[in-house]
Amino acid sequence: MRGEPTKDVKKLTRRAFARTAAIAAATVAIAPGVDAGPRPGTGTGFAGDSTRAGADDAVSARQAEIDARVADVFRRYGDRLSAEQKTEVRRLAGELQKGLDKLRAYPLGNGDQPATVLRLAPDATEVTRAPRR
Repeated sequence: MRGEPTKDVKKLTRRAFARTAAIAAATVAIAPGVDAGPRPGTGTGFAGDSTRAGADDAVSARQAEIDARVADVFRRYGDRLSAEQKTEVRRLAGELQKGLDKLRAYPLGNGDQPATVLRLAPDATEVTRAPRR
């Protein structure tokens, strides 16, 4: 037992970091204080003002979501991250937001069916084949 390395309990693993980042993203997405998008009725009534105000609201909501996600990661792991890693967290949060924006822009109706179905047991109608030798 002498040559075995000891485990550091406070060591941050990639799996734990990914899990935390996913939870933070989900938390920010459903957080009550985050504005989900532009509010109707903002602007002066001119067509250009309403689109500009809507775009400004969307950008500010997007930035607020990024900031909240970064703040959550820093709150949990800030004392263990170097300045370079903190910069990388900010960059990755921005990259994640781009994907989220694309997902949220996809039109989805309430009656749309899922693309895949979770099957916990094989279907009884499927024929099982014996493995080849």
